[in-house]
Amino acid sequence: MSSGSDSNRVDSDTDDSSPSASTSRKRPKLAYKQKYKKDWEKQMPWLQESQNGASFGWCKACKCDIKITHGKGDLVKHEYTSKHTKSCVSTVGQKTITSMFAEKTKEMTTEMRAKEAEIRIAGFVAEHNLPFKIMEHLPDLMRAVCSDSAIAGIFVMKCICHSFHLCASYACEKLPEEVEKFARYVYNYFSNSPKRTEELKEFQQFANVSPVKMLHPSSTRWLSLESVVTRLLTQYGALTLYFTDKASSKKDQAAFSILHLLQQP
Repeated sequence: MSSGSDSNRVDSDTDDSSPSASTSRKRPKLAYKQKYKKDWEKQMPWLQESQNGASFGWCKACKCDIKITHGKGDLVKHEYTSKHTKSCVSTVGQKTITSMFAEKTKEMTTEMRAKEAEIRIAGFVAEHNLPFKIMEHLPDLMRAVCSDSAIAGIFVMKCICHSFHLCASYACEKLPEEVEKFARYVYNYFSNSPKRTEELKEFQQFANVSPVKMLHPSSTRWLSLESVVTRLLTQYGALTLYFTDKASSKKDQAAFSILHLLQQP
């Protein structure tokens, strides 16, 4: 009898540990967590991503997080709450910072475009060597021809000489500083020394150029720069010979510095 009971116990143990018994047990289901979807923002403009993770959405009207455990249904439920409705009504009449800056940027853009038009027209007149007098009548003509343009309506060209002075002064700032320094060094070298001026005349005669004085580059009248540079170019050969002779003595440091600038390309 004991042997029979023992065999039954063994059989029962064997049945419990069999593969069929283990597979028959139900495995627990894993809970699915709904994640935020960017497409929801197209239907709900008040919605954006939350900083608390993908399981939340952020309501821009209520300024709060919304848990989206059940997906889009949680968002729809929040949308019809009294809190959300009141928040949306209060924000309708308010201007956002972005819209305020956009309006200001539009005004600034029109103003900048008008300034650009002034610079382009001034450059066109200078490039084609047109008489400055036409600028006294051109703005009125542009307003008449381009009556549908906002830029032509605010186009103002005041003193033409002053406008061209500003343009040319800014353009001269783009020139290498060595050019103006060289012109000033040459003028200062001869301006206070009649002896040096007389010595230069000998080299000018040798180079077959007119014995003229060096010009001073004015800091306020940009028109004088052209005549200064032209004078230096016509006297370039005579100046090179003169300062080569002076620099050979190795005592005149000013002459050596000017010669160094002369020899630069």
